[in-house]
Formats: sequence, structure tokens, C-alpha cells
Amino acid sequence: MSAPLKTIDGRKVAIYIRWSTDDQGDGTTLEVQLAGCQHYVLSQGWQVTEDLTFIDDGYTGGNTERPALARLRKLVNLGKVDCVVVFKVDRLSRSVIDTVNLVLGEWDGRTFLKSAREPIDTTTAMGKQFFYMLVSYAEWERSVIRERTVSGRRRRAEQGYKPSAIAPYGYRHSGSKKGALEIAPTEAEVVREIFRLCNTGLGAKAITNHLNEQRTPYHNGALWNDKTVLYMLQNRAYVGDMVYGKTTRNPRYGKEPGEPALLRAAPVVVENSGFIPPIISREAFSLAQEMRQRRLKGPGKPSGRANSSGYLLSGIARCRCGYGLFAKEQYRRNSQGSAYTYICIGKRIQGTSLCDCAPIPMAELDAEIERRVKERFGGATAQATFLRRITVGHTQERRLRDAEWAEVDRQLRELEEQAKKVRRDYRADRISAETYRDLNDEIMKEATQLGEQRLGLKAAIAECLAKEHGSLQVREQLRRLDQWALLQVTEKKNVLRFFVDRLVAYRAPGDKVIDIDLAWVSAGPEVPT
Repeated sequence: MSAPLKTIDGRKVAIYIRWSTDDQGDGTTLEVQLAGCQHYVLSQGWQVTEDLTFIDDGYTGGNTERPALARLRKLVNLGKVDCVVVFKVDRLSRSVIDTVNLVLGEWDGRTFLKSAREPIDTTTAMGKQFFYMLVSYAEWERSVIRERTVSGRRRRAEQGYKPSAIAPYGYRHSGSKKGALEIAPTEAEVVREIFRLCNTGLGAKAITNHLNEQRTPYHNGALWNDKTVLYMLQNRAYVGDMVYGKTTRNPRYGKEPGEPALLRAAPVVVENSGFIPPIISREAFSLAQEMRQRRLKGPGKPSGRANSSGYLLSGIARCRCGYGLFAKEQYRRNSQGSAYTYICIGKRIQGTSLCDCAPIPMAELDAEIERRVKERFGGATAQATFLRRITVGHTQERRLRDAEWAEVDRQLRELEEQAKKVRRDYRADRISAETYRDLNDEIMKEATQLGEQRLGLKAAIAECLAKEHGSLQVREQLRRLDQWALLQVTEKKNVLRFFVDRLVAYRAPGDKVIDIDLAWVSAGPEVPT
């Protein structure tokens, strides 16, 4: 039950203003809103107080997470505000649920709401019903604006309007169509080489070094850098997709310290646009994304030196004390020449009190690891068995998840139709305001549950796709294992990183035997011992 009605103290009237880029076309600027609210307050015989004027400049109405509104709500709950004046009711929020919960829930009995441009009066039953109608219309208006914005972006992209005035590396602007690109043959070969190197396991820095060492030309003779390479590896233009609206102007830029000029936005993607000829295949692009994710260092994974060091097991092998092994050249006594060995970093730093691992001959350990990897994953029969094990069930699982997704979508569409019917019934006075609120809350609760279920399904489907893409990686690395003798050291290291999850090597002082503990990333085919 609502609290007893209270009178309005003219000294305790607050003004709330919200303005965002959504309002650019309807004339409701910040200045217009402030002048309108102040005029309304004075016309009622109340006072305009600067301390009770709250302005959220550049904040969306899609939620109630705004600093000025938060301060206003705190004062209302403390009983220091008897009435809140807004220019229009959608300034509080464009969400029906948020606005109703705020005005008729949190503020009910504590403060009134008045609108300078609408006959809002929440002290009477008729005023509350009209209030419901206005907030419902505000939410509908917001959805229309959102749909028009997205459809407008997609239409521009489908018509070929270029998303950038600068053509990506590998392309040049074509004069035949507005925004169309054509392949620059010399640069396109460099793009293909970058993706090829990435898919062999090289990181952005290693690719950058390779390009600069080969004196591969970049724009205006500049040197390559890893940020450019990373951007190119993620650019969907290279598969023929046009991406529009990745960023949007930040309305708070220049008004608050530290605010960036641009914000990330939900981009519009037009696949196979017809205005951008593809340079690489979608399979190569997907594999590059997977390889980039695999190179990210995680708990228990090899260190970044696995790609940068010129020795096969540096950054991959560890001593049993937990520290990594590094390569060192040691000169032989009473003989000519030198030999390379793997040394425990922990022993090097803290001495024999931590670890007594003796130097491990590099050639012997490298040869043994190579033998074990080839024994487990080499040969047509072993590879076919391994591929069959990792791909079994992928298709059935994906079909099951797709069916569950379709069912959730169907239920959400039914709820949307129910919500529309409830709004029509309410506007036609077939149900009361309380009934409308109860039915709407029930629909929103069920929609929230379905939304959470949908998020879970989305993650499950993404996992299925990752498994399918993982199969492509496995095939590529198995092919490289067959070409082991022809690979460079960095390529061999990445083959090892793909199959080896843990490699621990130790040699006791005075002992020639090397203790090796080798764990594989995935369970491969059984190999007879």
C-alpha cells in the first residue's frame, strides 16, 4: 500500500535533466530542458535551487546508471526532495520497467513527479494511468530509433559506402563504385604471407621482425610494427566482409577528464559484401584467430620464449623444481669446440640449495622429444585415429545446441507477442494499471530467464565452433609434423607447443640418464610400448 500523500515544500523541489546523442533531432537540448523546467518551477510558485538541479549530460536513457540521478535518488530516500521536475518523462528513463519501478516503486510516498511538457500528476489514479501510457510510448520510441539506426548503418554498408577514407593495406579504392575496393597485387601477397606466418605459429612481433628483415615495403617506406600486424590479422575486410560502425562519438569527450573521443559500438557486418574482393580464405582467417588465442599465456602453459628463442625447447621445457630450462653454450675441457646444454634457471638464480639439476645435453634431449612426438602423432594410422577421437560428437552436439537455440527463440517471440497484447489491452482500457504492471513483470521475468538460457547456449555453440576450428589446427600441425625435417626451428617449436602440455626434464649430478615427464595437450592415439 502506498504511503500517505504529502505536501510539496517549494524549497525542496529538484530539477532533473538528461541529454544524449539520441536527442539531437528533436530539439530537446540541455539548455532547452533546463529553461523549460526552471520556468515550470517558478510558475508553480516554487524555488529554483542550484543544489537541487541535477544534470546528466551525455548519458543514455537505456538504464538508470547515471551519476546525477544517483545523487538525486539518495536525496529522495533521505526525505530532502518533495517533488522532481523533468522536461519530459523519458528523461528519467526510456525503459517502462525502470521508470515505473523508480516513480511508483522507490519514490512512491516519498516524492512526486512533475513534467514541464506533459500533464504528469502521480498523486491521482488518473494521473498514474496516464503516466503508464507515456512511459510505454517512450520505450516504443526508443526501440524505433534503435532499429532505424541499425538498419540505416546496414543499408549504407550494403550500398557500398566505404567505412573508412583510407583503404586497408592490400587494397586501393576503386573508381567504379562508391566505397568499393580493389586488390593491390603486391601488397596482397604481403597480406597472405602475414596470415601464413601466423598460421605456422609465429606471433605478431616475430612476424614484424621477419617483414623488416626482408625489407618488405610498408606505406611511405615506414617500418612494420606489431600493432599494425595485429590489426591486420583481425581485419575482416581480407575475407570480403564490410564492417561499419565499430566506434561512435563519445558525448562526454572534453566534458570530463580522461574520456576518450570514441567509444566501441556494436558494428554492422555485411558478409561477402561484393564491394571488397577477398584476399585470403575464411578458413585461413579463422585459423589465424585460433592461433592468436592459443599463443596467449595461461596457467601451466609455455612461456613467450617458446616463439622467440632460437633453441627447440627453450620456453617449453621445465626443470622438476618448477623453473624453466634455458640454453647455454659450454666449452669442453681438454678438447676443442663447445656443446650446448639446457640449464635450470632456478639453480642459476638460487644455487644448489634449491635445485641440483646437472646440465642436460641439448642434442640428446631434443632428439628424444622429437622421437616421442613422431612416435605418438606420426604416421597415417596414428593421425587418422587422433583426428577421429577429437572430432567425434562435434556434429551431434552442434545440432542439439542449434535445436535448443531455435526453441528459446520461439519462446521469446511468443513472449514478445504476449507483451504487445498486454500493452494493447491496457491502452484500450481492458485491464487496469495494476493488472498491466503484474502481467508485464511476469513476462519480463520469464524473458530474463530465457535470456540467461540463451546466453548459456551461445557460449555452448561458441565452444562447438571452437572445437570445429580446433580440428583445422590439428590437421595443419599434423601436416607440419610430416614435414619436420624441412621446418625452421621456430616452426618446430610451435608444433611442439600445439601437442605438448607439459615437459619436465631433469638429470641428477653424475648421472647420464635424463628423467623426462611428458604430458600431451589432448589424448592422442595409443602407441604400443
